[in-house]
Amino acid sequence: WDTPIVEWYYPALEAGATHLVVDRASAADVVGVALRDDAAASALRRGAAAVDRDYVSADAIAAHLATVTAALRDRAGFALVEAELLRLFEANDACDAFVLV
Repeated sequence: WDTPIVEWYYPALEAGATHLVVDRASAADVVGVALRDDAAASALRRGAAAVDRDYVSADAIAAHLATVTAALRDRAGFALVEAELLRLFEANDACDAFVLV
């Protein structure tokens, strides 16, 4: 939908390759053209699937959050605290199923 809103994944978008830009007046015509061109529709599906996989899937969002969290941890100096907590858990068998996420 043609809108001024900006989301974090927008730099990965390319009109016609990853999505179709439509508004109320153009939606029927734009979609009609896409439905009549099998090759273009197939390429559009591939582009959209890549954006989904790389930017908005649960795995992609989790990876991004892990990267941001690690950067914040390092910037704030929490890596030392984390290392000490891990040492204490491991030394005392505090949690048999402890997994660092």
